[in-house]
Amino acid sequence: MSHENAGAGSAEEDDKAALAMARHLVEHMAPGELPLFEETAAALRRERRAKARREDPLGFGVMETSSVLLTAVAYGVTQEVVKRLAENAGRQTVTGLRGWLRGRRRGNATTEPGPDGTEPTAALPPRLLAEVEGIAQRRAVLLGLPPDRADLLAEAVVGYLREQSGASD
Repeated sequence: MSHENAGAGSAEEDDKAALAMARHLVEHMAPGELPLFEETAAALRRERRAKARREDPLGFGVMETSSVLLTAVAYGVTQEVVKRLAENAGRQTVTGLRGWLRGRRRGNATTEPGPDGTEPTAALPPRLLAEVEGIAQRRAVLLGLPPDRADLLAEAVVGYLREQSGASD
């Protein structure tokens, strides 16, 4: 199963979600980078599409600068986070649809499943948020962010997701 089929959205929708999350993170953690955000994100997308394989993990020379641009790290982190959330949504859809079909066969299901096969839930489960925080922290370090800044970025990712999904602390 490809990533495009793993969740409810397409790769383009996933990229838009990652970009929105990255923009939010940069806005709050490195607002001085906002004027360069769109240009940096576009360069990262071009490089990813070209599948350039270089030693620079960010893909276009950002590691050669004196400091890592948070935009590049945030975008790389949010792509991984959105991928994980899409995979989780895909599993929930399959599980929810199977349960609904089982109930229907037994005569128990009286309502139609949601558009993705599951009952809608607003908040992301704490287990998933903890997993996403770990993914974000590890990816940020891998992309060159110092561990203390990677921790802050990971916490900001979880905060953003809580805010967007209606989850409480």
